[in-house]
Amino acid sequence: MKITKRQLRRIIREAIDQQSYDLGHEDAMSGIEPQLPDPDYMMGYNDVLIDSDRPPAKPPQDGSGKPLDPADLQYAHVGGRR
Repeated sequence: MKITKRQLRRIIREAIDQQSYDLGHEDAMSGIEPQLPDPDYMMGYNDVLIDSDRPPAKPPQDGSGKPLDPADLQYAHVGGRR
């Protein structure tokens, strides 16, 4: 069976949408505040909240995150264990 370019694009787009939904679902299950304003992410996030009888969350606003404090990264390093 051959797949056209159009069909392949649709399959890829659906897979990306599913990943975003799954990430939102996992974040809500973990109790993490919403991280992305993406509609698919928020749908997954809010599905968990609605299933647990909580009100749906609003997407995060740009610049609403806490500024990073360099002192918190004092012992952070890239890579594996030392």
